[in-house]
Amino acid sequence: MIQANDFDWGARVIEASEAEAFATQMNVTSRDRERVRRVLQDFPVACQVRGMFFQGLVDTIARSRSYEEAKALVKAGGVRTRFVPFSLMPHRDFYKLYFLAAALLFPGYPLDYGFERIAEDFYPTFRTSMVGRTISAFIGSEPITVLERLAQAYRVSIPWNEHDVEADGVRSARWLCKVEPSDLYPATFRGIIRGTMHSHGVNEPTVDLVDSKRQEDAIRYEFAIQWR
Repeated sequence: MIQANDFDWGARVIEASEAEAFATQMNVTSRDRERVRRVLQDFPVACQVRGMFFQGLVDTIARSRSYEEAKALVKAGGVRTRFVPFSLMPHRDFYKLYFLAAALLFPGYPLDYGFERIAEDFYPTFRTSMVGRTISAFIGSEPITVLERLAQAYRVSIPWNEHDVEADGVRSARWLCKVEPSDLYPATFRGIIRGTMHSHGVNEPTVDLVDSKRQEDAIRYEFAIQWR
């Protein structure tokens, strides 16, 4: 019988069977189980994320369901529960919780859909925190400035990633990034952009994937962002 602590991998390299065991427990389609397995198996162990994002995801789950169910998902994912806001934790652990949350909150939908809907709530949730209220006050509502500050926040939040954005016209921008090797990342990115820009009063932002290219243990994406 699989126990939650079987998935407490920390920052070590895992065996293919361990990624398979995690994916097998999920009530999703066979295609999505294979995506879960592949993402966890390929995930670079050097990639880390700040603890505040774990807490934000827990808060998002709790608002939709309850803190008891959020804590149960944390335990089921073998995720360590001490979320110090600016400490770095394995980003792979965040993905484990993210997978479980998408399957719980949006049953019957592809993981892409759940990822995007949950990601739309990341920034609004962060904005309600003490740190978020302070930072958001300096961002304003100019769309390109919102995107530039978001790129800066990405670089601080996930140091292993690379993010750059530049204006590409009056109402558009180009975003280039190097991120973890997940084909679900575009769904997350769309949600984050829409949630952040909406939170700062930007109307109808759209995000289109322009290009993607695997580069060693990462993927480089190019996105086109537009707004009204």
